[in-house]
Amino acid sequence: MRLNSQYICIGLLVFAALVTLTELRISLHDRGGTKGQTSKSPHQVVPDSYASDRKPSPGPISSQTPWPQSSISRPLTPTKECPSPPVQSPCPSTPIFSPADKETSSSPKSPIIDGCQDLPNNDDVLVVMKTGATEAAAKVPTHLLTTLRCTRNYLLFSDLDQDIGPYHLHDVLANVKQEMISGHKDFDLYRKLQDFQKKGDDVGPLNGQAAWDLDKYKFLHMLQETYRMRPAAQWYVFIEADTYLSWHGLLEWVAKLDPSKPYYLGAPVSIGGQSFAHGGSGFILSQGAMNKTVGQDEGLAARYDEAIAHECCGDLVLAKALQETSDIQVMRSWPMINGETPFTQPFDHLQWCHPVVTFHHMSSEEIHRVWKFEAQRNQSAGPLLLSEIFDHFVQPIIAPTREDWDNLSHDLIYRSASAIAGEEATYAGKSYDTLTPPEREASFSFEHCRAACIDNPECKQFKFQNQTCSLARAISRGTASAPKPADQGGRVMSGWMVERVEAFKQRMGPCEPAWIL
Repeated sequence: MRLNSQYICIGLLVFAALVTLTELRISLHDRGGTKGQTSKSPHQVVPDSYASDRKPSPGPISSQTPWPQSSISRPLTPTKECPSPPVQSPCPSTPIFSPADKETSSSPKSPIIDGCQDLPNNDDVLVVMKTGATEAAAKVPTHLLTTLRCTRNYLLFSDLDQDIGPYHLHDVLANVKQEMISGHKDFDLYRKLQDFQKKGDDVGPLNGQAAWDLDKYKFLHMLQETYRMRPAAQWYVFIEADTYLSWHGLLEWVAKLDPSKPYYLGAPVSIGGQSFAHGGSGFILSQGAMNKTVGQDEGLAARYDEAIAHECCGDLVLAKALQETSDIQVMRSWPMINGETPFTQPFDHLQWCHPVVTFHHMSSEEIHRVWKFEAQRNQSAGPLLLSEIFDHFVQPIIAPTREDWDNLSHDLIYRSASAIAGEEATYAGKSYDTLTPPEREASFSFEHCRAACIDNPECKQFKFQNQTCSLARAISRGTASAPKPADQGGRVMSGWMVERVEAFKQRMGPCEPAWIL
């Protein structure tokens, strides 16, 4: 009994210490102000081959220019005092938007910690996340614990008005024309989501092609609603639930640009002659662009509702609307805004010294891994560069041989006639008579495939599967690939030219950030 009493006393002492630490942390947080921006002067190194692909630079703002004071942050006075001591429910920090209701504040009132403390002021940057009700519960929480911890300036849009804990997701389709909502087949899922919510049923199992068909209607209405709710932001950063956002790269980049100019930044793709910023990779609109479009035309989104039904993609229609109404076109910002993950990213001289702003197709676990790495790196070294991603995530995987691994080689493909039923032999687009001996034998085995890579001085990696040899000039990490039956492709084996990879790194040398301006 005496021993148990000792344990109880020790427990009470520990509890008291935790209470004291909690009170101290809250006190320090309440007293602390926002740190100013640390001045950096990164050199603007852009590969020559990039110059013809981008628009003329509007001219960078001097690195000595102080970060502008927030025009959208308006602290409120709490309506009641927080009880003390707040052991189980820490006193929330003051909301930064006015009025403090669900429409204008998606974020909780918690201190910003872990990987965010050295960031420049981001009050003038608004992050807008687009998701869907069928995936929100699985994907959004990861962002709330990582990317979105670094700001209180964000909005969450979905196809259902819902809450995830204290976080509110706005139904961005509520203002679509009623005849579309009530009668168009693309909105069958939307009506079903409303019905499931009323019944209290789980909407997660409804995920599928219908969710994709509905998603394209969100883009323009997201722009319209964002500007209505946050008209004073200087930069609007639009991402999706599988997009990774690097704050250091983003904030240092936009500090070099003039937000009053109509910027539309993204990783461009083209369909049917229409160039547009790929939505999943993320895209950025300046105050100048938003004000010139949705700021001047409250009915812009609704006018395109019927047109969207006949198009594949909402991000394409968004670009078309910007161009048709205001002559705003996407400025190529790849590879800073990027459609790959760190694990699928090909690395070469064009994808090495650029700062990271986004990655796409990221799982929750991958977002956490990259976030953790970025939070722990030396922030005084400047923005996170693609070369650092290579060193941390790719280099440790590289080996002469890696079994049950697909390193995503696909530049040159050699396939025997018997590899895939009904298909002819493939020799990297060459005629058989022009092949070197190693190329002719490349599809015989993994070692023959290696020999073909050695024979090609530009080859840095290769993979072999089902009598198919694939070579690549760029370097990729790839992913593990479990063995499959022979009729489903069989086993995948990969290899890298380790000495060539190291020689490439030595040629590239130390990097200065290659900003796209």
